[in-house]
Amino acid sequence: MKTNQSEEDRLLGEINMSNNETGFIKFLTLLLVLGLISGFTGCETSTHLNFNQAEHDEIIGGKNVKISSQFSKKVIYLSLGVERTKTNSGTSLKTQGLCSASAISKRILLTAAHCVDKWEPSEVNAVLSLNPFKKGSFNEKDWIKVEKIKIHENYRTTPTVENDFALIRLAKDLDDDRISKLATSDQTYENMELVTIGYGRTQVSGSDRSSESAESILYYLLKPFEFFEINDPTIIINQTDETGICSGDSGSPGFIFNKKTKEFIILGVASYVTHPENTSTESNVAEPCHGYGIYMNVLTHREWITKNAIGLN
Repeated sequence: MKTNQSEEDRLLGEINMSNNETGFIKFLTLLLVLGLISGFTGCETSTHLNFNQAEHDEIIGGKNVKISSQFSKKVIYLSLGVERTKTNSGTSLKTQGLCSASAISKRILLTAAHCVDKWEPSEVNAVLSLNPFKKGSFNEKDWIKVEKIKIHENYRTTPTVENDFALIRLAKDLDDDRISKLATSDQTYENMELVTIGYGRTQVSGSDRSSESAESILYYLLKPFEFFEINDPTIIINQTDETGICSGDSGSPGFIFNKKTKEFIILGVASYVTHPENTSTESNVAEPCHGYGIYMNVLTHREWITKNAIGLN
């Protein structure tokens, strides 16, 4: 691989790799049969991905998104529980959590309902940075206030998580290069890879960051799938090899590559992770990200997304 190859070229090269190839990126099989959901939700614990700001926050087993990559602008950091305080030296910000999101228009973000259902619009900010908390890089202009939040009317968490979608209206427009299109049912989904991407944890245990020196860096990971039923409400990712989505990745888009238009489009929204009760660390504590990552399927909710996005504009 040439050292001057662009991030996009590298990614496209990885997308065309054989499933038998190995390397930094671990490829997982996507299990998209609805029947599998009922098979493991009854005996495994479901856990949402949103988390306290003091916890870890990069995608497990992922690859750092460079500023030159098109993905650097396609995923939005959501800061939750934002409190602004005016000081003599400027504005001080305190936050309580994070999620990820994607822009589907200049003003509208798509994310998971559980990310924002407990927050008022004034307590949520969209942050336009690959590394919002890197020391010395804070820029208040990157923090965009939220005007409205729309939660899916049929969102629920029991007995299973359903309709985990929310739309966010921003206080100002985003640039066009931050906007992503939604997948459509006429797209061919055979022999394609899902790009999982977000600001979530890079480790499932231990501490990889502190609240005082928090660095939330965008990472991505490729997940090939063998088949896909467009009417399934969820997309299931096998994470038993300890790679995939985790805390902080909630609401992030699952991208697929449209070979006709040569662009990445949104197929799913990261929702939650299930894990076997017997999966444990040395301290015998169940690891929340060692089971199956669950994405909400955009195709089965596309009508709701587009209709309500128009209503928020």
